[in-house]
Amino acid sequence: MINRLEIQNYKALKDVALDLTPIHVLIGPNDSGKTSILEALQILSAATHMSLLQFPLIAGRRPEELCTSGNTANEIKFTVCASTERNPQCTPIYALSLSHKSKAWGVAGELQYGDPLAHKVSTSTKYKPDAWNGLANMLKGAKIEDAIRGQYEEIRKMRDISVDTVARSLSGIQTYRWIPRHLALPVGLNADRKYRMDETGFGLPTLLDDILSSNRRDFDALEQRFQEIFPEVESINTPTQRGYASHPSNGSDAPDVDGKGLEFKFKHIDRPLSAMSVSDGYLIVLAYLALLHTPQPPPMLLIEEPENGIHPKRLAEIVKMLRSLTEREGGPQILLTTHSPYLLDEFRPEEVTLCTKGDDGTITTRPLSKSDVVKQESGVFTLGEIWSGEDAESLFPSPSNAGTGE
Repeated sequence: MINRLEIQNYKALKDVALDLTPIHVLIGPNDSGKTSILEALQILSAATHMSLLQFPLIAGRRPEELCTSGNTANEIKFTVCASTERNPQCTPIYALSLSHKSKAWGVAGELQYGDPLAHKVSTSTKYKPDAWNGLANMLKGAKIEDAIRGQYEEIRKMRDISVDTVARSLSGIQTYRWIPRHLALPVGLNADRKYRMDETGFGLPTLLDDILSSNRRDFDALEQRFQEIFPEVESINTPTQRGYASHPSNGSDAPDVDGKGLEFKFKHIDRPLSAMSVSDGYLIVLAYLALLHTPQPPPMLLIEEPENGIHPKRLAEIVKMLRSLTEREGGPQILLTTHSPYLLDEFRPEEVTLCTKGDDGTITTRPLSKSDVVKQESGVFTLGEIWSGEDAESLFPSPSNAGTGE
């Protein structure tokens, strides 16, 4: 699990730090840096397995688009901190510095397992924007000398953290911003999409079919949980039909490959209804249940505004599902953004970070657990009521409380 994330000079995130919990939520007004924090994690995830030149958040972007205003060095830095049973103190385990040179972004420095190793690896992997193949390959490459490998092994034993552990913690991070119509579309069969959906939710029918094919009991448990929420549904089916290879950009496009669809059988309707004919709430709840029952969850889920398309009374169910997902052995860490006080009611203050934008345009992050107002009122009001009834200045009125998550 990532215990702490530090970001320097990425967009308006000049110098912020977030102490993360297994499930964590970011709140704040629009344009307060919440999405930029999720993007930073996506960049770190990309760094584990692909060239940054191929990653859309970096590729083709000029320094003025990505670097904090006034950052003349054109350098961005991300640092990941974690703890283990053997080393419970939260310590930096990986640092990635990106620099813009010769009209392209590349890696200026990387890896922080300990100062000696960080120095040697940084000096032995020079800035090569088109040769970066990811963290998982870096220590396995021929460029790393045997002496450095030996030193790495000593540090790994001391900290109980390996490069593979870091890579697993960051690789395969999945981000979701549900578009109900994409959740409903029939999907072409594609082995590369096994046990996953696209960012918009496209791929839900094949994900459900993967769960069904892998373990019927898991699918039955998913279906039963769905029926507890929507008792009018008799069954969920994934019939074979023509599907889309990717979500269509034009609504008039026709399914073009063999695939799977999604249907619901209702107790008082003779024929099943396609996913395109049911409400958005059905599809979004089903998508969360699919994540809960997948046998291969990602290391981290990033979910933007899970309240969209969901009745406020259902939000407690959604958070309950997500919590149970993090509590599974090998389950993911989850980071959410929200504007909903109803969803916030389901979280504890230490699980919430407030993001605000100052007059100079830079972002500040502060944990709600350090707000005196929250401490005083939490026994009387819910967290959502406190947040919706106060502005950021009222939650943190003292200048001594301002900072970057400390």
